[in-house]
Amino acid sequence: WSSDVCSSDLKGTCVFEAKKKSGSLITAQQALDLGRTVFSVPGNILTEHSTGCHHLIQDGAVCTVSGEDILAEFKE
Repeated sequence: WSSDVCSSDLKGTCVFEAKKKSGSLITAQQALDLGRTVFSVPGNILTEHSTGCHHLIQDGAVCTVSGEDILAEFKE
C-alpha cells in the first residue's frame, strides 16, 4: 500500500518502528495532515530503529503499548 492510502482510509495510524528519517514518519505526517490520530509504540532507546517513534511521542502521538490503548482512543 502506498502511504497515501494508509493514511487516508483509516481512523488512525500506528507506527511501531521508525528511524529518524523513514517512510513511516511520512505516513504519520500525512495522517496528521488529514486529522487522523497517530499512535506510536516506544522502543529501545539504545537503537536508531526507535528514534522516529520517540520523536512522534514527544510531538504528541499517543504512546501505545497495547491494542487497548488504540481501542480506548476510539471508544469515545
